[in-house]
Amino acid sequence: MDDNKNIPKLSLFKILPVLIPLFLLTVVFISSNFNKKSKDIRSKAAETTMTQRLIISNNTNQSSQNSTGQINNVKSYGAKGDGSTNDTAAIQSAVKASGSHSTIFFPPGVYVLSDGITISNNNVEIYGSGATITQTSWQSTIGSSLNVDSIYIHDLSINITANKGGPTIYMTGSPTNIIIERVNINNSRHNGIAIGSPAGSSTADNIIIRNSRITNPGDAGIQLAGKRVLVEGNYISGSPYNGIDSNAFDTTIKNNYLIGNGTSTSDIDLTARNGIYVGAQVSNVIIEGNTSINNGNATRPGDGINTTITNVQRAIINGNIVTGNTRNGIETSGKRFVITNNIVQKNNTPGKVDYGIRSDGPYSIISNNILDENFNRGISVTGSFTRVENNTITNSLIGIEVGGSPMTISIANNTITKNGTAGHQGIYIDTATANETQIYHNVIKGFVNDILDKGVNTVKSLQ
Repeated sequence: MDDNKNIPKLSLFKILPVLIPLFLLTVVFISSNFNKKSKDIRSKAAETTMTQRLIISNNTNQSSQNSTGQINNVKSYGAKGDGSTNDTAAIQSAVKASGSHSTIFFPPGVYVLSDGITISNNNVEIYGSGATITQTSWQSTIGSSLNVDSIYIHDLSINITANKGGPTIYMTGSPTNIIIERVNINNSRHNGIAIGSPAGSSTADNIIIRNSRITNPGDAGIQLAGKRVLVEGNYISGSPYNGIDSNAFDTTIKNNYLIGNGTSTSDIDLTARNGIYVGAQVSNVIIEGNTSINNGNATRPGDGINTTITNVQRAIINGNIVTGNTRNGIETSGKRFVITNNIVQKNNTPGKVDYGIRSDGPYSIISNNILDENFNRGISVTGSFTRVENNTITNSLIGIEVGGSPMTISIANNTITKNGTAGHQGIYIDTATANETQIYHNVIKGFVNDILDKGVNTVKSLQ
């Protein structure tokens, strides 16, 4: 008996309806995974750097080359890295030999430099592994020719022993595509890092400074101009002026730790004593997740965050911790600000009219902030069409103050309390030119006056 006779024969036309959907599903699955992997690869490449990170041989006297260009080990050019030999000539020889798409590598050691390094080519990487540069002269340690492109500086320590000098890392003119990360700079005699020419003239573009440490600079810790800037995860302390000084458009300043800046008591630039300062009529700024504490001094007070140039527009100040600053916690003068979810504590100098949060620009929102023990005023607003909502304010002499000549300010759903000695006013409309202020659904306790109103056409309701 032939068993094959009992096996049904499958027609190609009968199985095609089954095979085609399976084939299409397989194609979609492969395509989806390919697109995902491609996207991940592109994202990783964009995040890493514009110059490929290179692997250096463990032989510290070896230079090598790969498809991206020359890798110049400074010890191959005679640098000793012993902390006493002047390695300037050897390092400059390595720099001179490095054209575009090159890497300058500092192996472990302490390199004495009595002159600066100038980057003249595009697509250059400078980095170290356990390396410290000791700068003994006034020049910038790492500088650049005008308008360089695609420079990556990382994993270096720089210590300045000279009595005076320029910015430690200085990219002048309008540089583009600059990444500086994991760099430690101590005792700079000017700015720790300065990118771009002064405000208004620089078109520096696409700048990243992150995860670096700058202590005791002679001027701002980080100073910026241009556009599309990210300043993230840096530690800055001991600046006589601003910790971060930004005059750049489209800027994000996030997760930085700023402590004890604004130490100078000189009469030069009386306003520059802040943890973070943004000015020069810029727009589209995000200041988020930073800690800014103990900035300013008793002689020249400073703010935790200051954006007091009136033409700064469209800024978000969110989720920062601002405490112990000698003047205001957060001060703004621009328009269309969102100030939200910040913790603002123990700012102000007793006896002076200072503020936890001060907003002098119109069309702003101040909401969901926690303010505690800001000695004089909790929140002050003077700009029209501003909303002050859902904030918690404790232990200020005046909870919320409205000044100037604003129209249509809304003060709603705030909790304002004063413990111990009674405060002056929970909410204070302190000018007869304030028009159509709306006050409703606030909880106010511990003040001589819950609401003291000198304005016109005020709408009030505690319930």
